Amino acid sequence: AASDVYKRQIKEAIKLKIPIVAVLDSNSDPTGINFPIPGNDDAIRSIELIASSIADSCLKGLGKRKEVSDKEENK
Repeated sequence: AASDVYKRQIKEAIKLKIPIVAVLDSNSDPTGINFPIPGNDDAIRSIELIASSIADSCLKGLGKRKEVSDKEENK
């Protein structure tokens, strides 16, 4: 499982209190992963879809943040 390969990196991230987001196959051990995303971690299309969704959500959040900021400035 991919998470087995990255045990040292997971341990280091936990030590530094860095939240871990990871795409995990059904046979992967989610121990230490804060935000496991079920999916095929070997398929590029799966990774592209997930990365695209995260990027779109970030952009949407930035837009909302700007709206709130603009409203506060106009008070």
